[in-house]
Amino acid sequence: MKRLTVPALASLIALCLAAGSIAFFNYRLSNKADDGLLSLYDVTGAFKAGGLQLINGRVGRAELELGGVRPALFKIANTEDSLFVYIFKSIEDRKKVYDGPGYDPAGRNEVVRSLFSRYSPFPRLHEARNVLVVYTPEEIPMNDAENQIFRKVADAVFTGLNNGRTLIFKGSGTHWEAQLIYRYYEYWWKDSGGRWQYENWQTEHPVLKYKGKDLEDVGEISYTCMAPSGGMSGHTTLDQNGYAITGSGGSNVALTRKDDIYTVTVEWNGQKETFTLRAAP
Repeated sequence: MKRLTVPALASLIALCLAAGSIAFFNYRLSNKADDGLLSLYDVTGAFKAGGLQLINGRVGRAELELGGVRPALFKIANTEDSLFVYIFKSIEDRKKVYDGPGYDPAGRNEVVRSLFSRYSPFPRLHEARNVLVVYTPEEIPMNDAENQIFRKVADAVFTGLNNGRTLIFKGSGTHWEAQLIYRYYEYWWKDSGGRWQYENWQTEHPVLKYKGKDLEDVGEISYTCMAPSGGMSGHTTLDQNGYAITGSGGSNVALTRKDDIYTVTVEWNGQKETFTLRAAP
């Protein structure tokens, strides 16, 4: 992550002073803490690097407190969208409030979402180490420009705060070709008892392309896409250009590595083809 320039740092401090909340924003202004924890400075820097300017920073109301932490509230410049940033003292404290989008038997994730339903009908939650970011868009994106804000928010957290990585796997057979975009992050951390814990997250987005011209004869497709760490399977159909887009994601799962090979099997119209995908250099 790039460090903010001296003028940018001065602007951030002035912003906190103007909001009368310099005591609340008493986080270490470092590129990343020695213990791997993130500061508010890291968050604003990641969003700036991702092309989103956060303005009008102030302390969120007491009713928005989660786990004893009140959020820093920002507006995203040139939009009516808001961003609520919670900086917890530890990853463990953050996980007690929000443990990611996956398995949630305690219902904690829904508690957080319901808290922000008054600000947006579809709040988006993003976690990074000891940070929880709640993005509340004013309305559902209806065009590419609005969709870009959604993507930039997610990418700022994924790349700038979680040090996320992207691998692209490609391959083809006689009738089919495919590209799979694999995004993941992982890190180790110590809990309050001094025990090492591991956290990760990944998504797989394969795109199948039929190489023939008889698109209307393909019909329903059955596919599997498997790597040594696991994979996915399902049924789908082609769009008018001969593409089929699928995807899946999860946390705390076995990750795919760059040297791994995906095996893709496609069945359609009484036919079957198998080929492999390898990571692009």
